[in-house]
Amino acid sequence: MFKENQFWRMFKENYKLNGYPVIAFKPATKMDSSVVVVNITDNDLHPYVVASYNSDLKNVWEQGDYCKTRDEAFEIFNSRKI
Repeated sequence: MFKENQFWRMFKENYKLNGYPVIAFKPATKMDSSVVVVNITDNDLHPYVVASYNSDLKNVWEQGDYCKTRDEAFEIFNSRKI
């Protein structure tokens, strides 16, 4: 699991992407895009997305992997290189 840091605590308290809560965040290091897990609360088929997020885009995510379960989402999240 991603280790929580001060930036993540600030991010999760204040951020939603496309109106949905962010439940995990890896800040960008070498690339421009961070990685997030978003809980799409009104999507029964794929309630989680592991997506690229660029703060220049404000409150939306870029492309992502849509997942049926939280475990599947965190497996992808943990394997993503940034």
